[in-house]
Amino acid sequence: MAIEVSKYDVIYGNLLSLNFTVDRAHALAATLYQISIKLSLSTDEILKYISDENFQFDNDIYEQLNSRRTNSSQIGRLEQNPIPDFISQQVV
Repeated sequence: MAIEVSKYDVIYGNLLSLNFTVDRAHALAATLYQISIKLSLSTDEILKYISDENFQFDNDIYEQLNSRRTNSSQIGRLEQNPIPDFISQQVV
């Protein structure tokens, strides 16, 4: 399969602009590029999940990411809802 260089470069450049190291940007861009091809996603659709604050993918993208990872290094979405006051008071 031939890589569409311009699509990869846009993903890679976006990761670099978010202060990823060159090695990490390269590895993640290659993975996201492959996922975008497999799921028929445009570059814009892939990049909408990436910001300077966090990544938050749809479940189908997490499934694709995890299919490339070992069982002990699976990733997913962490819901960060505020802890209710009555629980946080008990923890302190």
